Amino acid sequence: TLLLSVGNRHWETTKYQEITQRVQSAREDGAKLIRAEQLAESGTVDDLVEAIKLAEKITVKSYVYDEARKALKEFGRQLLKLAESALEARDLPGAISIARKVTDSTQVKAEARDFMTLARAESQTWEPTVGSLEGAIQQAQKLEPNSPLYNKAQQLIAQWQQSIEQVTVLERARDYARTGSISDLTTAIAQAQLIPQSNPMWDEAQREIGNWRGQIETTQDQPYLDEARRLARQGNLPAAIEKANQITSGRALYGEAQE
Repeated sequence: TLLLSVGNRHWETTKYQEITQRVQSAREDGAKLIRAEQLAESGTVDDLVEAIKLAEKITVKSYVYDEARKALKEFGRQLLKLAESALEARDLPGAISIARKVTDSTQVKAEARDFMTLARAESQTWEPTVGSLEGAIQQAQKLEPNSPLYNKAQQLIAQWQQSIEQVTVLERARDYARTGSISDLTTAIAQAQLIPQSNPMWDEAQREIGNWRGQIETTQDQPYLDEARRLARQGNLPAAIEKANQITSGRALYGEAQE
């Protein structure tokens, strides 16, 4: 406004109009950035995508360009966090879909590509076999040393290599358990118990051990339950109750025996 009174035609006309346009442009770009940040606060995928589109409209000539670049990077990181959450929930298609929405303008596009590579690798380990773990390792080895996710990939590779040994132990145990005999189920349990608690396969081994113990207990206790029902059909309820009570608390058929 002060330019209008400097007494110089060039500054009162040409430069005045130029700077007025820049002020107006700065106002508009500032409003876009504020709106983009408001959208991003919701934390949803759709709003973050819209926030990125708004911030991308701010050009390099804008006074808020540097702020827009910082905001775009933050929006990209927020999308990656949502993709990571989807992967933790074992939703590979959802994780990949979110990561693909990360644009070049966010400056984390390369990290998003590496995330997708690592996500595909990790998904192969959700139902671990020797083959799936080897495939996961091969996939994770595609990440270059300059990748922000390289260290994480190396940690997972080491973990999966350790798991291969334990999967072999668990698969051997499952082979024993397939016959369903008490002796083979007992051997299977002993094999699975070799997997240490510190190993990622421990939870899976414990689930199998629980199943196999249930099979052993069912095989051992089913004759008591059958005999109890036979006695009950004959009207000898006291003897039937006594027989059913031989199935103790914590056993696989205890609930059925109590009923």
